[in-house]
Amino acid sequence: MIVAHLLTESRTSEDARKVFQQALEVQKPTTLYTDGSYAYDDAFNKVFYSRYKADRVAWVRKVGIRARKTNNVVERLHGTLKDRTKPMRGLKNDKRAKSLLNGYVINYNFCRKHQSIKMTPAEAAGINVKGWKQLIEVAQAQKAEGKAEDKQALEVVVKA
Repeated sequence: MIVAHLLTESRTSEDARKVFQQALEVQKPTTLYTDGSYAYDDAFNKVFYSRYKADRVAWVRKVGIRARKTNNVVERLHGTLKDRTKPMRGLKNDKRAKSLLNGYVINYNFCRKHQSIKMTPAEAAGINVKGWKQLIEVAQAQKAEGKAEDKQALEVVVKA
């Protein structure tokens, strides 16, 4: 699953640290796959370094046919995203690009069956959500629930 993503104009160590921190807040990964950018070196150590072997996060960034583990997962993901965005027009600002990227991540994790696992990553993780329709229904229900909670919180503040 894609657990964190960040759209930036650069690929600095600070940018990498932000996205690694996002991943850590969602769930501590057991394995982190990246491409070979050197910007990740310092960021990985700042966010995931542990002296204890049991707490270490495995980092896969090797490229090439002879590597035992490769970052083919990342390269395949980048290729799929580029195939989708290359023929598109209208990504003239960050807001549109971020919206597209967020939708892509949701589609990748919850809707698109993957050839290697024959199911969506969400299904593989035990999350039982089927397609966009159900995702939208769940989001609408949570939004309505959140509005009701906000209204109750506002009433408590007004009464106090």
